[in-house]
Amino acid sequence: MISVTRLLFLILFHILILFHEPAETVGDDTRTVNLGAIINTNSRIGKEVKTALEIAIQSFNNYSDHYKLDLQKRDSGGDPLKAKSAAEQLIRKQRVEAILGMETWQEAALVAEAGDRAKIPIFSFATTSVPASLTSKQWPFLVRMTNNEATKMKCVATVVGAYKWRNVIAIYEDDSYGSNSRMFVVLSDALRNVTSQVEYRMAFPPISLLSNPKDEILEELGKLKSKHFARVFIIIQPSVSFASHLFKEAKRIGLMDRESVWITTNAIDSFNSSLNPSMQGVFGIKTYFSESSFSFNDFDSKFREKFRSEYPDEEKFKPGIHAVRAYDAISTLKSAMNNNYSITTSKLLVEKILSSRFSGLSGEIQFEDGEFDNSPVFQFVNVTGNSYNYTMEGLKGGTVEWPGGLRRVPKGWVYPSDLKPMKIGVPGRPVFEEFVKVKRNKNPDLPPVLTGFCIKVFEEAVKILSQTISYEFEDFNGTYDDLIMKVNDTTYDAAVGDITILADRSKYVEFTRPFTPSGLSLIVRVKKESRAWMFLKPFTTEVWVVTGLVLLYTMFVVWFLEHGSNLNFKGTRKVQLANPLWFTFSTLFFCHSSHLAADFSNAILQLLENGDITRWEEEWFNVDAKCSISGSDVNKESLGLDSFGGLFALTGGASTMVFIILFVLRLRKKRKQYQAISGDNIMMSLSNGSRWARVRELLPVLLHQTPSQHHLSEMSHLEYNSTPGYGQAQPMAEIEMEETSTTDLLV
Repeated sequence: MISVTRLLFLILFHILILFHEPAETVGDDTRTVNLGAIINTNSRIGKEVKTALEIAIQSFNNYSDHYKLDLQKRDSGGDPLKAKSAAEQLIRKQRVEAILGMETWQEAALVAEAGDRAKIPIFSFATTSVPASLTSKQWPFLVRMTNNEATKMKCVATVVGAYKWRNVIAIYEDDSYGSNSRMFVVLSDALRNVTSQVEYRMAFPPISLLSNPKDEILEELGKLKSKHFARVFIIIQPSVSFASHLFKEAKRIGLMDRESVWITTNAIDSFNSSLNPSMQGVFGIKTYFSESSFSFNDFDSKFREKFRSEYPDEEKFKPGIHAVRAYDAISTLKSAMNNNYSITTSKLLVEKILSSRFSGLSGEIQFEDGEFDNSPVFQFVNVTGNSYNYTMEGLKGGTVEWPGGLRRVPKGWVYPSDLKPMKIGVPGRPVFEEFVKVKRNKNPDLPPVLTGFCIKVFEEAVKILSQTISYEFEDFNGTYDDLIMKVNDTTYDAAVGDITILADRSKYVEFTRPFTPSGLSLIVRVKKESRAWMFLKPFTTEVWVVTGLVLLYTMFVVWFLEHGSNLNFKGTRKVQLANPLWFTFSTLFFCHSSHLAADFSNAILQLLENGDITRWEEEWFNVDAKCSISGSDVNKESLGLDSFGGLFALTGGASTMVFIILFVLRLRKKRKQYQAISGDNIMMSLSNGSRWARVRELLPVLLHQTPSQHHLSEMSHLEYNSTPGYGQAQPMAEIEMEETSTTDLLV
């Protein structure tokens, strides 16, 4: 007798088979798997997805021995509620085991709810910035055949930062699901990371809800033109209909003229070419995939043939990223089913799908938290005439065309027509009037007259700008830091003056490139000179001449001091000249008693070899290795006489003082000696002669020479005793002198 529990189990089992039979069996070993597709047959994306799915299923059925796929298609018309209804019908009536499609996140979210209730995998081609960690928990059966849109927002922000566009305007269609508004938040965060910001955001309801799209878009664009500086426009995932109205009206009111930038976060080469005249210079971003593989070429030929036959009115027949991802979705399903063709539960099928890993047409296929886990490569699409320019090197290149036909990078801003003149704050009590000079007007009702270097630079810079800027100066009598904060709190639109760029100040305001460095410096061209006479460079010609004269003068004083008592200073004229010269030269240029200089030189050389000094220079001074001469006065390459005036005066004065003192002492001493020898005779002789005769008579005496024959002729015998310090004592001798000319007195 069958137990009640077993009977209930059998009844429940048959009910499940009756209401949810997974597939139709074909033959003994092959069964049909029903798949559902929800697409917008009116959109380019929907047409590509439909064509790609049909090609992939046909290819699968041709080579599968265990399964046959049957695709049940439903048109959502881009309506999320209609997509949800279609999903429920496919699950309930067609008993599909998977659903593919949904090009918008609103559709994907509603269909994912239905799929989660039925426990069947949902393949979505819609992009979103919602983290996969959240969607995988909310909808565990959702398979996102896309990368997270946050990656693309970061790409856009990187481009904005690279071109130093500091302010942008974001435009998007908002909806009750907030998909694009979430992308806007991600974009704002990414822009802040590159020191840029969203100056203004313009959010529209879905284009289908606007009663008069043209007028409503035109009104908002008009407000934007008259009140905002920024001309870098980022359009987040615009629909074709919204993009059509937006670009036409923007072009009509002059928002797509020179200096403007327009970037859309989706590909624009799939738009109808009828929009190209109003989209000249616009950039779009598309995900790159290789078109060189054999598998892609095979798919490409099939796709073009089928797409052309079904949609002859379309202008382009080339498959895009949605087409190759649709083909990869079927390949992913095929891979999961081939791994275990006896799969009987949808949960196990989803696990097999999310563990897939292979190389598809769109790139490497692998999943993490239900979405693609790979690093996408983005390609920029630029509308140029009736064609498109593709680049993977950012918004640059000779073939890039900006709005208005501009060939250089636009500034990305203009001065709005309805704004009041810019209020420019200047230091009211500047440190140096050469930079900013404030002259009070006699009439207190009139503003002060401002002049100076900084004012001149600002005024000339304004003239260079292609846009006319209205401004007025206002002097501020607070501190420089207070002036910075007034710019930060928008009391002033800008500040001009000798304002030093500091790290703390940079937190509150943005500085321009400094046009005056801190300190005094000058870069000059180095003259190439012969190195043979490089040793003469330290001093000017005047210094060398005076040094030589001081040297000779000092030499004479040394000789005068040492000639009488030092044997090294006696002898021939050559010896008497060389010894004082060498002694004097060595004392001027060498230090005999100290080795500190050598020790320091060795230490410095070691630091240079270790690279420490170079590292410190880079850390503290940011020294440019190309600068060969650095100093406070590069025009004066050699030290002049003014640099050594005190030294020469000290040296000459000391030598002169020593010479005078010694001269007086020696004169007095010789006078006493002569008085002792000859009494008053010699003094009477000196006193009776002329001044020049007296000098001639005294000179040999002072130079330790004997008196002239004229004076000694009167003395027949002299008792000449030795004098200390002038040789050894000699006995009394009879001296006979030959006539000696004055030229021999130094011998």
